[in-house]
Amino acid sequence: MQKFDPKIEKALEKCRELDAAARLHGKKDEQFWIVSDEVGRLLNAKAKEIKARYILEIGTSIGYSTMFFAEAVAPEKGKVYTIESNRERATIAREHIEASGLAPYIHLTRNHAPEHIPFQDPDTGNSLEGKIDILFLDCIKMYYLRCFEAAEPLLRPGSLVIADNILSHPEPLADFVKKIQSDPSIESEIIDIGTGLLIAKMP
Repeated sequence: MQKFDPKIEKALEKCRELDAAARLHGKKDEQFWIVSDEVGRLLNAKAKEIKARYILEIGTSIGYSTMFFAEAVAPEKGKVYTIESNRERATIAREHIEASGLAPYIHLTRNHAPEHIPFQDPDTGNSLEGKIDILFLDCIKMYYLRCFEAAEPLLRPGSLVIADNILSHPEPLADFVKKIQSDPSIESEIIDIGTGLLIAKMP
């Protein structure tokens, strides 16, 4: 297993500790629902495999998957644009991101998707249309399809769409999965890892 910079590993471990405590003691709506370590490292590997520079993540939670992506784009001087609607989770995510040293490669928006998906870089004002290398969906399940459709103009040819919870929530994600799998121009597979990942390569 690849080890990252100690500051990053420490921030990731803090996420895992918070998540475990919330699962043990918290109510369902107070949990963080982060991806597994195995999934996080797969996301990191996928981003490095395609030399991703720009990633759009919908559903930051406490910044766990965000940091895996940011570690991958840092050598490319890229950026992860991530959106989180929950104020508490966004605050915790910012703390983890700062502690990891990855803040220069992450722009976190505390707002709702798909309404506030960024079409411009918030720092430079440059258009993001056709520049996103990976779209990662890990938000409220009923919004997957709407978020994908809203973000589609941002995706570059050959980009990846990765969606979590595909096997754990088949019914609420059925329309989204059908949209992807019914398009003959999109190559896709579902991997039985964590709660199930759909990985699709855009035309």
